[in-house]
Amino acid sequence: MGRARLRRTRILLLVLLAVALSACGAGPRSSPAEQRNVVLDSAEQPETLAVSDDGSVWFTTEFSSAVTRLGPKGQRTEYPLLHEDEIPYDLVRGPDGAIYAPTDHGVNRIDPRGAVSTFDVGWALAITADDDGLWYTSFGEPQVEHITTEGTVDGTIALPEHDEFVDRSGIAAGPNGTVWLTEASTGEGPPDAIASVTAGGSYARWPLPERRARPLRIASGPDGELWFTEERAHRIGRITDEGKISEYPLPLESAPTDIAAAADGALWFTTDTCIGRVTTKGQISMWPVAGARELVRIAAAPDGGFWLADHSGHALRHFTPPDPPVAPNDACHPPSIVLDADGMRAVVRYKRLDTFEDGEDFFTDIRVRIARHGKEVFSEAVPDHAPGYPDRDYTVYGYSSDVGARDLDGDGEAEVLLELNWNGTHCCSWSRLYRFDRAQRTYVPTTHFWGNAAASPKLRDLDRDGRPEFVSADDRFSELTGYAGAMRPIQIWSYDRGIFSDVTRSHPKSIERDAAELWRWYLQERGKGTVRYVLAAWAADQYLLGRPEAVERALSDAFARGELDPEFESTSAQDYLRMIRAFLRKTGYAPD
Repeated sequence: MGRARLRRTRILLLVLLAVALSACGAGPRSSPAEQRNVVLDSAEQPETLAVSDDGSVWFTTEFSSAVTRLGPKGQRTEYPLLHEDEIPYDLVRGPDGAIYAPTDHGVNRIDPRGAVSTFDVGWALAITADDDGLWYTSFGEPQVEHITTEGTVDGTIALPEHDEFVDRSGIAAGPNGTVWLTEASTGEGPPDAIASVTAGGSYARWPLPERRARPLRIASGPDGELWFTEERAHRIGRITDEGKISEYPLPLESAPTDIAAAADGALWFTTDTCIGRVTTKGQISMWPVAGARELVRIAAAPDGGFWLADHSGHALRHFTPPDPPVAPNDACHPPSIVLDADGMRAVVRYKRLDTFEDGEDFFTDIRVRIARHGKEVFSEAVPDHAPGYPDRDYTVYGYSSDVGARDLDGDGEAEVLLELNWNGTHCCSWSRLYRFDRAQRTYVPTTHFWGNAAASPKLRDLDRDGRPEFVSADDRFSELTGYAGAMRPIQIWSYDRGIFSDVTRSHPKSIERDAAELWRWYLQERGKGTVRYVLAAWAADQYLLGRPEAVERALSDAFARGELDPEFESTSAQDYLRMIRAFLRKTGYAPD
């Protein structure tokens, strides 16, 4: 055989070998995921979502009494609802192609021509479509109702009443005419559950394994079963007709929000910053969504992609999955803060609720994990209540700027510090600290309750010894006014190995500055009812400084000038003086 022929033969064999190796390799190449974004006005935060057959995406934004349509070519049209103060809670495309929006005034219908009408059926919350019309849950009454596309209520199913509010914000029409609901509660209410009702009025509920899993949304799957999100349990759930529940945990405790069935035979869901896919066998894949801040809704689009409502990101995002749907190597993860200090690493993960202009996150569903030299030694889900204040009706919240790590007591070990709150108009805030216990080789949490938000502390090294103090205010003075108009004297706390101590008296310069500020406020407020409460706080400072005579003189002079006469309160000036003196003794400022 000639050399030229031999070379051609070798080249042919190499080509054939390369083709064979390629065929035995990874199989068909996956197309990359594609994404495009529709950025909304900075004041618009999308909350609900639906997609019509022509590819138009319909959405509502927080506090807006309108439904907006984004056409296939990007044209935007707003449809104001008939009542200016009504807020849509959900959106769905009906069997007639119209868009339906439940509100506190009933169910609104926007037909394909854009005409808006309202079905006056009371306060409707969550809505889903079936072949004959729509099912919706009622906020005011424990019931589920069916309505035709003409607005006729042709079925009402009563649900059990509970002492505590039960949130039924997820509803889906399942096989055989059964309607499925998510049921989430608070406090001493019933355990969170998935419930079903039949057209005949039969009701059943199946509690979830975790009492406060917070099921949000539910969808009928291609396998004939129902799939749902468990936001606080960080799982995707599945329930059969017989009530058998299966759960599939998400990586790194991501918090799922919405879920929808898709044409590929799987279900797709959202978390804060990711879109996920779960097969009917429970296999989960997740993809990061570029720029996402808080994905709250998902809707399948006719083009095989998905529309996503990004609440905190002020955007609608269209995501086209890769084909085949192979997840990237870099894992999705929930929003988090990482703190490093001398071999300690703390990771604080959370569910983002909003992002402010300065980039600060407001969040809930807080989890803490702490490692030392690469080995995890502590983890917990931050409890919703402060010890001694076990009111579980409230949820714990925080701000990213209130999370940090610092050696607070000079023992060479950094504490992890979280400032938390209940997000109430007034009450309440507290600190949760994690300190390393050498004997136990783990971190031990400590909680200190501050009370009203105005008493939230600031860390200041007042004596310049390298150990900061917690500079707060005495929230007991809120008792005098029920928060409104309350004035509070300064209160300073030291921290040492898990123990908080009131050291206010040890910082007279800080007390002097606080007293001077209160006195300036008193002079400005003379002749107004708030003078009473400014003087009470000022008096507390003066007692700490050892000046009881100044207190008695100021109170007597104010009484003589009529400054303590009631403006709105029924308490007379004399009764007020008796009351305030007793209060200052009770709180330890004035001697008995």
